[in-house]
Amino acid sequence: MGLAYAQKGQFPEAVAEAQTGTRLDDSPLWLAFLADVYARAGKRSEAKKVLSDVEQLAKRRYVCAYEIAVAYLSLGEKDRAFEWLERGYADRSECMVLLKVDPRVDRLRPDPRFQELMQRVGIPQ
Repeated sequence: MGLAYAQKGQFPEAVAEAQTGTRLDDSPLWLAFLADVYARAGKRSEAKKVLSDVEQLAKRRYVCAYEIAVAYLSLGEKDRAFEWLERGYADRSECMVLLKVDPRVDRLRPDPRFQELMQRVGIPQ
C-alpha cells in the first residue's frame, strides 16, 4: 500500500504505511522503503537519518542495496544511487531484476550507466 500511495503522490499515507511496516517487521527493506518515502515526501533530514541507520545495519547483515539506491535517487543523489546499484550487482541481489519495471528508477533510464548495468544484469533492452 505504501508504494501505491507514494506513486500516487499521497505521501502522508505512504509515510504512515511505511512506518507501520517498520513497527511490524524490523526488516532493513522496510527501513530503506521508509527512507525512500521520506525523501519523496520532501522530508530530507528524516530520509538521511533512516538511510544512515540502514547503512550501519548493512555493515552487520544483508541489506538490499537496490532499495538503498532507490532512496538515494529519491534524494536526488544519482551518483550515490549508482554506487548502491553497483553494490547490488556485485552482491547478486535478486532485487536487481526490478530495474526493468520499477518506476522509481525511471530518472536513471536515460543515463548510459543505467543501460550498461541493465546489460550486465542480463535484462534485455
